[in-house]
Amino acid sequence: MIFDALTNALYDDSGAFIKTVYCPYAMRPEQLDRLDHGKPDRYCSICETTVRCIDDMSDEQLRSALTKNPRLCIFATPTARRLVYLRTPGIHEGNPEQLPVVLTARSLPTMDYAASQGQRLVFRRVGTENEFGDRKFIVYRHLVTGRLWWSGDYRDGFPPAEDQREIQSDGRSPWEQVADWFWVRPDRPFPLAAYVLPKGLEPGTHVFIEDVIEDIPLEMWNQGDSARMLSGRAVWTGEDVQLVIPRTVGILG
Repeated sequence: MIFDALTNALYDDSGAFIKTVYCPYAMRPEQLDRLDHGKPDRYCSICETTVRCIDDMSDEQLRSALTKNPRLCIFATPTARRLVYLRTPGIHEGNPEQLPVVLTARSLPTMDYAASQGQRLVFRRVGTENEFGDRKFIVYRHLVTGRLWWSGDYRDGFPPAEDQREIQSDGRSPWEQVADWFWVRPDRPFPLAAYVLPKGLEPGTHVFIEDVIEDIPLEMWNQGDSARMLSGRAVWTGEDVQLVIPRTVGILG
């Protein structure tokens, strides 16, 4: 199998798409509970389900398991014998100053969960606009609670008012639109992402972003190759996250 970390897409050895791998709560394998029966599978206490380990599974075994359970949750480790990880073409910056860490949420449930914990979201669109897809969404955010509401049905394109008096008092809705209708494809990254800010972050604070959403080129070769910024420093202005682009040396040869 082949895993593309840039799109979270899992392919078989022939290059045929298998599934998009992502956790709505951004869990990592080391955060899952180990089972007592000696198998490599683990248990997710949030979803209350067993997560299958695919380190030693073949393409055929995984497809068979997904046929039986299309919603099967899986994980793999760097020591997987039958899985090739495609390297992301980019440069990771370290965090030697131990700056406050800004996480990145790349699914709607993850974003909403962060908002429910009182964390602030700064949204970004991802990649190019999809002209088609197998799903579509419109997304709103509540101005008071910060919680998200989304729909995948054109007939249900606006969130219900939680308190009609809130609308009648000033004539405005308590909801703001985060993203108008957009298509989602399983072979491409989710088109909407958000930076998750730590609580109590003061404007002007320098932070470290583990997963940069924007495509920022850091190095370019005269042959046409380039590398993007995968992580690095930024400044929280109080309204937005502004990346600090490191000064790089051009490469020629």
